[in-house]
Amino acid sequence: MKTVEQSKTAEKSDRVRYLYLLGRARNVQPDHSSQAEELLSRATKLDHRHTAAWNELGACLWKREDAVAAGNCFTRALESGKNPVSLRQLSMVQRQTAPRDPLQRSKQVEESLLKAKEAVELDLQDGVSWQILGNAYLSAFFAIKPDPKLLKQCLVAYQRACLKYEEQYQAALESFDMAARLFPTWSPPAEREKALLQHLSRVAEMVAARGKQKHKRLLAFTQELTKPRLGMYAEECTVGGRKVKLKPGLVSELTPGTNTGRLLAGKVVCSVPA
Repeated sequence: MKTVEQSKTAEKSDRVRYLYLLGRARNVQPDHSSQAEELLSRATKLDHRHTAAWNELGACLWKREDAVAAGNCFTRALESGKNPVSLRQLSMVQRQTAPRDPLQRSKQVEESLLKAKEAVELDLQDGVSWQILGNAYLSAFFAIKPDPKLLKQCLVAYQRACLKYEEQYQAALESFDMAARLFPTWSPPAEREKALLQHLSRVAEMVAARGKQKHKRLLAFTQELTKPRLGMYAEECTVGGRKVKLKPGLVSELTPGTNTGRLLAGKVVCSVPA
C-alpha cells in the first residue's frame, strides 16, 4: 500500500512539474497566452505550495492587465516562504494599483518600497531586484514626499542594478531610460545611460577591429592555441569523480546555457576600460 501511495505522489509531482514547465514555455511570448494561464492554473491547483508556478501564473495574468489577480498569485507564492521574485513583483503590483486618494496612495507606495527592500535583502546579487527597488524609491519621491534622500537612494539602487546585471546591458539601459523619462530634470540616469552606451560602442568597435591588432600578431596568437597548450584538458578531465571527454569548439558554436563537454581556448587581444 505504501509503495502505491508513493507512486501516486511521484506521478502527481511529475504532473505538476510538466504543467508548470509547459505553462512557463507558453508564457515566454510578450502577449497573454490563455494556454499558459490554463496550464499554470492546473499546476497550482494540483500543488498549492508550488511557488514558481504561482509566480509564473501571476506574470501571465498581468499580461492580460489583471493586476489584482496577479497580485493574489504573488501573495499565494509568499505563503510558502519569502522569495525575491514574489516580493518584487508584488511591489510593482502595489504601485500600479495604488488608489488615487493621496493618503492611501502614499501608504501603499510605502508598502511597495518595503517589499522591494525585502526582495533585495534576500539576494543582494539579483540585479532585477535592485532595479525594482530603484523604481520604488522613485515612486516614493513623487507619492510620499519630494525628499532628495529618496533620489539618492534611487540612484544607488540603479547603480547596483547596472553592476549586478552581469552584462545584461539591454535591461540596464531600460532601467536608466525609465528613470530619465519619469524625472527629466534629474540628470544622473541619463548621464549613466549615455556612458554605458559609449562603453558598449567602444566594445563593439574593438571586437569589429579585433583589438586593432595586426594580422601577423593575430596569426601568432592563433598558432599558440595548440593541443599541448591545453595541458590536462587536451584529452579528458575529471568532473564529479567521473572522466569527461572534452570537444574543442568555436565561440560561434556555443549556445546559451550550459555547453556540456565543450572546450574553449582563447587569447586576450585587448581590454576595454569601463
